[in-house]
Amino acid sequence: MQLEDLPLSRREFVLATGATSAMLAGCIGGNGSDDEQVLRVGLESDPRTIDPVRHLSTPDRQVLNNVFNNIVALDNDLAFAPELAVDLPETEQDGARWIVEIDSDAEFHNGEPVTFEDVEYSMTQPVVEDRGDAGDYNMIESIEEVDEHTIQFDLEEPYARFMLSLNTLVVPKDVREENKGAEDEWAENIIGSGPYKFVEWDEGERVLLEKNEDYWMDIDPGLDEVEILEIEEASTRVTTLETDETDLIQEVPTDLQETVNSMDHSSMEIVQGLRCNFIAFNCIDGPTADPLVREGIDACIDLDNEIDLQIGDGGERMFSPIPSSLAEEWDLPVDEWAEIPAEKDHDRAAELLDEGGLDPDYELDILVSGDDTLAVSLANEIEAAGYSANVQNLEWGTFISTFNSGDADDMNIYFLGLSGAPDPGAFINTLYHPSREGADNGHYYRDDELLEWMEGADATADEDERRELFIDSVTRVLEERVHLPTYEQMEAWGVADHVNDFQLNPRPSINPRLTSEWNNVGIDR
Repeated sequence: MQLEDLPLSRREFVLATGATSAMLAGCIGGNGSDDEQVLRVGLESDPRTIDPVRHLSTPDRQVLNNVFNNIVALDNDLAFAPELAVDLPETEQDGARWIVEIDSDAEFHNGEPVTFEDVEYSMTQPVVEDRGDAGDYNMIESIEEVDEHTIQFDLEEPYARFMLSLNTLVVPKDVREENKGAEDEWAENIIGSGPYKFVEWDEGERVLLEKNEDYWMDIDPGLDEVEILEIEEASTRVTTLETDETDLIQEVPTDLQETVNSMDHSSMEIVQGLRCNFIAFNCIDGPTADPLVREGIDACIDLDNEIDLQIGDGGERMFSPIPSSLAEEWDLPVDEWAEIPAEKDHDRAAELLDEGGLDPDYELDILVSGDDTLAVSLANEIEAAGYSANVQNLEWGTFISTFNSGDADDMNIYFLGLSGAPDPGAFINTLYHPSREGADNGHYYRDDELLEWMEGADATADEDERRELFIDSVTRVLEERVHLPTYEQMEAWGVADHVNDFQLNPRPSINPRLTSEWNNVGIDR
C-alpha cells in the first residue's frame, strides 16, 4: 500500500509512524549509540546559494531540502504528500482557489512557529525579487489568512500546476529580512524548519549541517552531523567512497558502477531519474540564431551512436525534453518526435551551415560544466563538416552565469540537464517560457504561438486539452532545433553498507533526502 492510499492526514501518519522511526534510528545507531553519527556526502557541484528564495539549481536544493520544509512534498513515487500542510490542499472555483491548512506544531529552528506571514512571504518573494522562478508564483492574485492556520490562495485564473508551486521551501520572513546582505541574498543566520540545522558553508568545499534535536514532526533525525562535500570528478568521488572518506556519493557513471559494486563495503543504488539532458543553442545572438545553422549542427552528429558509446547503460536516448515516464503517462508521440532529428551527413551539414550564413572562420563556442566527452564529439563532428568549434569546460557557477547571458561572445551552444517535476508542463515552461530567460533558459528562443500553447496548458485542468498543447509545444521547439535532446539519466548513487534507510527519489534535486515520513537515514558502524 502506498502512502497516498492511506486514509490518514499528515499529522495522523506522523503520529502513527514517529515512534517507529525513532526506534529504527536507535537500532541503527542514530540515537542509541555512544558514537556520533556523522554522514559524509559527496556531491558533484557546490551550491550557488543557500537562500531558498533565490535558489534555482539542483545543488542548492539538495542541501536546502534537509534544512527547510515544503508546504507540499513529493514522495519517492512522485506523488504529492503534505509536509508543512496537514493535508493536501482543497480546491475551489475550478482550480482558481486553493486552501491549505498549515500544521500548528510546525516551527523553525529558533522555536518560532511557522505563520501565515512566513508562507505568504515565501510564495510571493520570488516575484518581488524578480527571481528566475517567478513564473511559478506570479499567477497568485491574493493570499488570505482564513484563520490562524488556514491559508487561501486565489489565482488570477485556474492554474493546473499550482500543486507544484506549493512544493516551496518556507522561510522565516523576519529572520531573512533581518539578515539579507548584498543583492538581497540571505547568507547568514540561516534558519529553517527541517530536520537538520545549517552550521556553515565553505564555498567550493563543504556544507555542514547538524541534527535538529527538536524537530517538530516528531521524527528523531538519525544523524548527528552531515558534511556535504563538493567533489567534482566522478572518479575522485568513487575513490573517497572506497577509502571511507565519504558514505554517499552522487552520480556514479556507468563505467565506474562495477567498481563500487565490487567494493567490500559499498554498493550502487539506481533509479530512473526524472531529468532531461540536452544541447541548446543561442537563438538570439550570433550564427546559431539562424535555424538553418542549428539544423546543420544537428546534421553533424549521430547522437544515437554517441550516447550508446559514451553513456551506455547510464542513460537512455531522448527525443523530446519530456522524460519517458511522463511521456508514457501522457501518451505523447515520442515515435513521431524521433523522426525529427537530421541524419548524420557532413555534406548536408556543410550546405545548411553555409546557407545559414556561418562563416568558416568563425569558431563556435560550446559550453559545458563537468563531463565534456559528448561536447568534444560534437566539436569534432562540426570540424569534420568543415567548420570550427571550441569546447569550454567551466566551473558550475561560472557556467550558469555564462550560458545565461544570451551573448554570442560568451557562447553559441551549451550542454545542460534539467531536473524537473512530474508534469510535462513543468519541463516545457522551465525550458521555454520567457519568464525563465536568464535562469534556466539561456537560448532566448521566442515564439508567440508557443507562449500561447504553454500558458494555455497551465490554464486548464482538462488533460486531453493539455496533452494536445504539450504536443504542439514540443513539436515546435524540436522542429526549430531550440534544443537537441540527448539522454535521460539514471539516478545512480554509491552507498556505503553502513548507511541505513537511504532511498533515492527519481527527482535528482530531492536527493539526498535524509529524514522524512518515508525514510530516516542513519549509520550502523
